[in-house]
Amino acid sequence: GQNQPWQIFDSALQKRLNQEKEYRWDIIRGLEQEEFLLYVQFFMDAKTRKIVGGETLARWQHPQQGFLLPGRFVPVFERADMIDLLDFYILDKAAAFLEEICKEQTESFFLSCHFSRKTFAAEDFTERCKEILKRYQFPRERLMLEMTGSASVKETKLLKCNAQAMRE
Repeated sequence: GQNQPWQIFDSALQKRLNQEKEYRWDIIRGLEQEEFLLYVQFFMDAKTRKIVGGETLARWQHPQQGFLLPGRFVPVFERADMIDLLDFYILDKAAAFLEEICKEQTESFFLSCHFSRKTFAAEDFTERCKEILKRYQFPRERLMLEMTGSASVKETKLLKCNAQAMRE
């Protein structure tokens, strides 16, 4: 049942659990082999019709299953408590992309990079972000960090601290 603390174990659930178990190994290999791709959904200024920015999207070019959308792999990352691996992997790709864009002298292109609520609320969030960002040269105001999902009251203080630290 939906929103129930229990679930009936059937062949469909068994198949999903087996697939998730395989995906966990695939995730590690996929990150190592750079099978996860950064896609950018661009934002256009309606008046000038110029591209002014974008937001990051993750896609997986799985060697056996082909092109996978986030609905197929993000829940597996989350249930395996590995979503931070994807979040920081995409941040690294986004920073590299911004560095290249800025070399082209684009006026004020910005990029919004998404993080799961859990990653954004982690105690080591700012240190891990800074470690990645120090490898790339671009105006920092061109990178926006965005949290997906809603936060619990318990996480609110740490989220605010992390947001402030990254703003600085």
